[in-house]
Amino acid sequence: MMENLAVAQSFFLAHLPKKLIQTIDWSTLTIADSARRIPGRKSLQTDITHHCLTKESSGHIYLHVEQERKVDHAILGRNFAYNAGLYYKHRKQGHKKLPLIVNILLYNGTRANFLMLRIFMRTLNVLIWQGWC
Repeated sequence: MMENLAVAQSFFLAHLPKKLIQTIDWSTLTIADSARRIPGRKSLQTDITHHCLTKESSGHIYLHVEQERKVDHAILGRNFAYNAGLYYKHRKQGHKKLPLIVNILLYNGTRANFLMLRIFMRTLNVLIWQGWC
């Protein structure tokens, strides 16, 4: 469903911080590729990543959504690898400034796993949002 840009935009409007929502130029929302390639490493497949620009400075923002059904302790490492691939691709396209990457974990598993995941995600949120909000 997140391939539909109207659905994706509604999802982001409901779940992103207001400050970030106000920064995004929603007319530029597109789907970015779903594979990250870092030189010398195998390609990594992701769930879905959207790309958009900011209103004021035409800065780049990537909105990465990963869906999980159970607690996956490797998700943090995979997200760092996904982000590294995005940074690498962005630089290779000739951009001087690095983009903002927002990682969103969409969880639809059991409540028991969710409680464990919440503790894990607090750590991830601190790493992602520190300095951006």
